[in-house]
Amino acid sequence: MKDITLEEIIDRFEDSSLSELDVSFKDLHVICKRYAMGPTNSEDNVAFSEPPVKKTKTKRVIEGKSEEVCNDVECFNTITSPLVGTFYTAPSPDSPPFVKKGDKVKKGDTLCILEAMKMMNELTAEEDCTIEEILIPEAALVEFGQPLFKVKN
Repeated sequence: MKDITLEEIIDRFEDSSLSELDVSFKDLHVICKRYAMGPTNSEDNVAFSEPPVKKTKTKRVIEGKSEEVCNDVECFNTITSPLVGTFYTAPSPDSPPFVKKGDKVKKGDTLCILEAMKMMNELTAEEDCTIEEILIPEAALVEFGQPLFKVKN
């Protein structure tokens, strides 16, 4: 079987008549869908699924009671990149960042923008949390699954 890159998968999807493509291999999961951008614009677009937030917590049972135990000194979760792209903390260079260290965010709040193939993809919080650390510098290229934010619930 010939190795294929993510870009080749997307290019082949865009050149096909498929309306949806779901590809999984090892720890990579990509979903490409065509959809309309508003009532009159019928341009095709590619959407990416977001991987689940990785937890660093475990549970232990002591005398029949379950409690969360952290693998580090404090409990942190990691929000990872759902795609390969360029990481931006703000909608434009002269705008304030979506979030900064110490911010409390609500589920659905925008955390950053990931640009992939000239498409701007907003990454949103999947749950309420506090931003403990931004792990990526502005305009850096990120890989699928790469940790972007360290958060605490």
